[in-house]
Amino acid sequence: MSFEETIRQIIREEIRAAFKELSVTNHDTRDYSQYPASLKVEDVAEIMRIGLNSAYELTRRPGFPAIRDGWKIRIPRDAFFRWYEQEALRNTGEAASR
Repeated sequence: MSFEETIRQIIREEIRAAFKELSVTNHDTRDYSQYPASLKVEDVAEIMRIGLNSAYELTRRPGFPAIRDGWKIRIPRDAFFRWYEQEALRNTGEAASR
């Protein structure tokens, strides 16, 4: 292996390590505590940047973590963000690679 190939290999390994560290760091430092422990449908719509009608439709989907109490619908914050991340991974195909 030539000197240039050795340098290229070292750079590739460093870049891979940096990306791996970055993805772990970003995942571990997410702070959802700024949101209340119990979200309203309006909060979900704002977080997801979707319309209110679409957010209400989400609450009727199987697997969505909604709690109904009469006319009120509440979504536990931590359960919602877990669901949201799982859906994002599932829809991008990354869940299959994990």
